[in-house]
Amino acid sequence: MYLVTIKFLEVLSRALFVVGTSYSLSLGGAGQFGITATWIGLFAFAFNWERQVDIQRRHAGDSDAVFDRAVKVALPFWGFNQVIMMPLFLLVVGGMAKLTPMQLGLAAVIVSCEHVANQTYQMALISNRYTPFLAIVAAKNVAVLLAVLPYILFFPSRLTLDYALASWAIGQAVCAVAVFGLWLHRRRPAPVDDGLNGWQRVFRQHRASFTHFQIGLIAILALQSDRLIIGWLLPIEQTGIYLRHILIVSFIYQYFNVASYGRIMPRVFAAAQEEDDAQLFQRVLPEITHVILVVSLAFAVGICVDVVTGGLITQRYHLSLIYGGVLTLGALLRVVADFVGMIANARMREDVIRRQQLIAFSVGSILLAGGVYRFGIVGAVIATPITSAIYLFLIQRAVRAFSES
Repeated sequence: MYLVTIKFLEVLSRALFVVGTSYSLSLGGAGQFGITATWIGLFAFAFNWERQVDIQRRHAGDSDAVFDRAVKVALPFWGFNQVIMMPLFLLVVGGMAKLTPMQLGLAAVIVSCEHVANQTYQMALISNRYTPFLAIVAAKNVAVLLAVLPYILFFPSRLTLDYALASWAIGQAVCAVAVFGLWLHRRRPAPVDDGLNGWQRVFRQHRASFTHFQIGLIAILALQSDRLIIGWLLPIEQTGIYLRHILIVSFIYQYFNVASYGRIMPRVFAAAQEEDDAQLFQRVLPEITHVILVVSLAFAVGICVDVVTGGLITQRYHLSLIYGGVLTLGALLRVVADFVGMIANARMREDVIRRQQLIAFSVGSILLAGGVYRFGIVGAVIATPITSAIYLFLIQRAVRAFSES
């Protein structure tokens, strides 16, 4: 619970920063900021290449020295990925979000350090010794939020994209230096005895984690491709309106990852050694129910607040409760599908998850692009739950098939 609480603080403060900034900037600025934040999330994931899944399955329960060795070996791998992928990040963000050279430089600092921040939680899930690293990240997110909070609350029209990105970049850089310094002080790695040189380890890890990376990439694209497609096809102001809706809904998936998925995944992996698939599903069913109830209650509260204020919030920020409801339904369907996919992952059937996600993503992307082209924002809103429903159907059928075989 201590770890989950810190992670909640970290996620909540970051989400409030992103949402508050998006709602305070002009519609055009909100579109630029939302697109930039989306690509930062995508590339921070890509830098990692899902290395932590391999570390978790190999070293959960091992000694601190063995685990520290795994992290030490991963550092050149992560550094290599950043060097290779950073030019692509600068190209797509600069072209799509229309950032100035200074803004682009700030975005590069943010995405590089965001990768470091993400790994603190992944490592803390495996070893409690890494929990202080996550506390540093949470403190950084709170500090960045406080830097823009006066503008969000009192002077939203004065908040600029330059200031928001600069505050974010400074916080990220200070956090990355603090995390790395603490790691150098605390680490006690066991000797590396695999007989490989650095380049061999890097490329071996690319091969070992390729399937997990494909699964994660397809999953994150399925969740965020709507923002990218809308960013390409619609004016920046229309993009800003859509991103204001989807950023609120993204709270659902962040809550799901922190409160449920990441927390119970190690237990499900451990239980898979002795329990059948039906028993594993009984382990995740309470989590599914919990997420659905919490999200439904939160949405109902939001409706009540808007009604009591006479629609003040929806009118001021160009929001639609209908859009929000449909997008929330899509997020919940995706949550249920990912819980079912966890069972396949526990059985080391990543190929099953990858295949079903790829099918759902391909069909959903066509629906999304066609819907946005023909109907604008409405098309994107409708396509989202349809894509999630397709994936839920496919992964349930696939898990049931290999469970019965």
